[in-house]
Amino acid sequence: MKFYNRFFAATSLIIALGSTSSFISNRPNYLNGSIRERTQTLNDSRVLNWTFVMWATELGSVFGIFFVASQLFYEFSLYSEYWYLFILFVVVLYLQQWTNFRRQFKSLSTKLFFPATLCFIILTFALGSINFIDYISLNQRVLSMNPYHKMIINKPQSKSYTYAREYYTTRQLYLGKPKKESSQDPKLMYERGLEIELNHIDSVVNQWKSGLQDHHIPQLRFQLNIDESIPMKFVNELKDSIEKSKIFKLGYSVFPEGIKDIGQYRHKRYIIPANVFNYEFIDSLFPNRLNGKRIIDITIRNSDYYLEGISKSKKEFQEGIDSIIDDSSDYHFNLVYSDDLTYGNFINTYSLIYGCIIERRDKYSMVQYGKEYNWNTRQIQEEIRNIYPLNIEDSEYQINKDNY
Repeated sequence: MKFYNRFFAATSLIIALGSTSSFISNRPNYLNGSIRERTQTLNDSRVLNWTFVMWATELGSVFGIFFVASQLFYEFSLYSEYWYLFILFVVVLYLQQWTNFRRQFKSLSTKLFFPATLCFIILTFALGSINFIDYISLNQRVLSMNPYHKMIINKPQSKSYTYAREYYTTRQLYLGKPKKESSQDPKLMYERGLEIELNHIDSVVNQWKSGLQDHHIPQLRFQLNIDESIPMKFVNELKDSIEKSKIFKLGYSVFPEGIKDIGQYRHKRYIIPANVFNYEFIDSLFPNRLNGKRIIDITIRNSDYYLEGISKSKKEFQEGIDSIIDDSSDYHFNLVYSDDLTYGNFINTYSLIYGCIIERRDKYSMVQYGKEYNWNTRQIQEEIRNIYPLNIEDSEYQINKDNY
């Protein structure tokens, strides 16, 4: 923050020097309305100074609107990337002002440049040490609303994902360990930095639903931004709380694989869609829902892959999933894992199954309709989904949900 204070102090001093120089040159006499006739040609530095101020104001306004609208201020910093430009602005304006003073006061020699510059630097640092505006408090207030600033959230990478558009029916949840106390249990944050209890999100959901019409309620979705090291015990506790709040659509937020940019926040719209249901209740209503289905148990153990109890390599696992999907649309994948499994390993396996299904949808769509699945009409998409359904059931969540 001191850097910006000194920058503003330096530019203010230069503008003040420019105005003083112009005043001395004109020597206006306001009593008789006369202005002294100049005996030398001077470059009116006020033009350059105020042009710079106008340019900086316009650029700052445009960047400000853009950053606020896209919330990039959580990650982007002009100081860390372009600090040298601020120094160059000050140097150019100061040298131009010095040239004006030398023309105006011919007695000034080049020898005085260094003492004058030293005085300018001392004044800049002196004025820059005064906080006319408490930038530190303002900055902390903004950062307090950024979950990535307060918590450790490294989202798992995935090659398969879909882009979730920013609708009013979607809200963000963040689950990670506090940076200051990483040994503690994970903390849950809502949008704009609101901390809530892991198993008590009803108040947030009720407030959200109160501003919507009834026909929008079934479309509500929580997008989960979770650190990959979090045990599934806490993730399932959160899912149970979401289910109890009568929201059944989820989106596992992932970081696109192969992207070098590590900014987590700006890639928040890449998700793997999922549902959270009370399967026991559904089974009581539809006891025959799994009749005729081929139930495939997928056991997840850290980074290992187990297909129907048999250990597989990643390539063999994908080939096995592809073969099952190609055989029939009656497949039903059942995920089995322990509470201490990390969220990253869970998503790694889940995304592989999801990617195989999405790939089959695209191939079928290209053969039948000449375009990818997402470019078809809703009716055609529904037809393709019936052929290649996203039947991935999280049985461990259902088995252990009564313990959360």
